[in-house]
Amino acid sequence: MDNIFSPNDVLLDQTMLCESARLLQGYPEGEAFENLVRRVWDTDYHLTFDGQNSWSPSNTERLFNLSMLLDGLALHDRIYVLKSELPPDARALKLRQILIKKGILREIETIPYIPQIRKEFDIYLSKLDLDQRRVTFSRQGLAKFISDVVDDFLQGKDESRSKNEVLIGLEREYETTLSHWWLDSQRNDLTIRPFFVLGNHMLDLVNHYYSGAAFEGASHLRTFVYWRISEHAGIPLYPSSRRIPQLDAFADHIRLSVAEKIYQVIAESFKEKIELVYEDEAEVPLFLPPSLSIFFDLYRSSPDLPTAIDDFRSEFAGIRQDFQSLQVKLAKARTLQERIEVKRELSKVTESVKAHYQLNEDSFLETVLGFVPQVLNPLSNPADPSKYSKELLTKPVEWIKDWWRRRSLRHVFHLRKRLYQIAEYEQLASQVLGVQFDEKANQDFHKHYSEYLALYQRRD
Repeated sequence: MDNIFSPNDVLLDQTMLCESARLLQGYPEGEAFENLVRRVWDTDYHLTFDGQNSWSPSNTERLFNLSMLLDGLALHDRIYVLKSELPPDARALKLRQILIKKGILREIETIPYIPQIRKEFDIYLSKLDLDQRRVTFSRQGLAKFISDVVDDFLQGKDESRSKNEVLIGLEREYETTLSHWWLDSQRNDLTIRPFFVLGNHMLDLVNHYYSGAAFEGASHLRTFVYWRISEHAGIPLYPSSRRIPQLDAFADHIRLSVAEKIYQVIAESFKEKIELVYEDEAEVPLFLPPSLSIFFDLYRSSPDLPTAIDDFRSEFAGIRQDFQSLQVKLAKARTLQERIEVKRELSKVTESVKAHYQLNEDSFLETVLGFVPQVLNPLSNPADPSKYSKELLTKPVEWIKDWWRRRSLRHVFHLRKRLYQIAEYEQLASQVLGVQFDEKANQDFHKHYSEYLALYQRRD
């Protein structure tokens, strides 16, 4: 399938967008938010938060998501979400509706990707282990059930179709925790074989099917669905705060598992020394102007949200243009040395921004090691990382070189640094938005998120 996206587009996790919009509109947090949703939108919503692994949204987490969303709006031309995922309050979320009206936010039609993703899930699920102590489904029945759920989800909303809790959780953006005591007990294996361990955990949650487990399983399944759509569509994924550590763990694991083998193939294809391949893959520190501060200043000056968004986008128009130009240059570079020079050019630009705003580094750019699901697909061998890239070795030299050049950059956050900086903006957010930050909810989020980062062994 041809790539219909421009080099500077991203696929956004709907949770990041919706929680940011809820903060701007002063939605309640924690248990009060749960009660609101039960009372107004969905009597089944309480299942999301039941059990020992519940994690209700807080205003601190929403501000965290808003800070990253604003960076995305500053840096990227268009932002896409999955058409098949529609939260119950989607039409009431002003930020979401404004971005759609302005053409900044668009929806990806997911139906064309069903055949490839169905095939991947059928293979992947057949290679996982099912805890036979739980007998809601047979092994084959459970694999078919989950593949059918993914099919139904990607087909889009159909109110006439019978629904189950996993499908409801996917469609309505129900989000719970992506950590669990069992995952913590498997921490070493989670690092070595993340696709195998997380897949087994997802199977167990869906198979167990107690109140809340289905939605927790849906949260893990959503990670896999977003990731595979991103790979098949060839568009970088811009995930929410809860999903970032999990997806970064995927990316780091793939790179560690296949880099040496792939880099050798790339060096041979370009007829260059392998040291140049490693230099080409080096991270580029990214220094953006303080987007939260700029946005709140603009919104305070003009409380009209559409105007504030226009002014904010105008403020960063030059940066977006430079970033898109960089992506085009990288795709056209004929040699590895040319690619390295382009990245050095970007580094000079961001260093000047750093000096002007006196910034500390809290994010960077790295090139996606993917977008070729037909030859680099960990789901085909989730328990054996050495088999992830074997098909790549059979491809012609020009195909390999073209793939290497057209890979996109992805924005990676130093989450602990970003989270620390967010605390400095809570008072400003309260003044501009009129929202309050509950101290206990704040502390609970920081504690839970720190444990969460440790579970997925974030680099920062």
